Amino acid sequence: LAALLTPEEMEEYQLRHSNIADNLRSQLSGFSPTEDEFRQLFRLHKQFDQQLNQPFDMTDDSQWEIRARAQEEAQQALEAEARKTLGSQRYAELQRAQDMEYRTLVQIAERYQLPSEVASQVYEMKQAAEQQKLELENNLALTEEQRQAGLAAVVRTTERAVAQAFKDPKVFKSYRKVAGQWLNALGEYQPPNVPPLPEEEPQ
Repeated sequence: LAALLTPEEMEEYQLRHSNIADNLRSQLSGFSPTEDEFRQLFRLHKQFDQQLNQPFDMTDDSQWEIRARAQEEAQQALEAEARKTLGSQRYAELQRAQDMEYRTLVQIAERYQLPSEVASQVYEMKQAAEQQKLELENNLALTEEQRQAGLAAVVRTTERAVAQAFKDPKVFKSYRKVAGQWLNALGEYQPPNVPPLPEEEPQ
């Protein structure tokens, strides 16, 4: 094909039929890239794939270590280039799309024909509630009873807000059954990790 097509035609073919493009589409579920964004990300991933497919001696353990380091460096370079290409905001949305819990929200929104904003709203509620839980658990100025009461309030408020976002109680019930375990985890109290006091040196 490369011998028969121009470079531009070859890229168009690969954008539609290559494994790289298919894998990229799967990864971008919930991100909804523009045509230009998809093309740019495809080129980055193609370059990444070419770097990793360099031949090496599989019988040499040191070559495996070199390959592992090269893969890690290539992955970091890929993410840096993606951030530069997309900009900070769109890159953050891309990172969010890699989260399986967000993908589940997108699938539920599509299944019940809800606005696409619902997935983003519930995901943000989840992040905010988990941050509140972390702050309460690590606030040493509170008693254990106060922390537990605070967590209970976070759970009630978050459950109400998520249910309102889904609007239909049946949808909320379905989500909670499939991927709402984090709502239960909000109320699970974890005592703060207080470092032990240093032992006094003997006189």
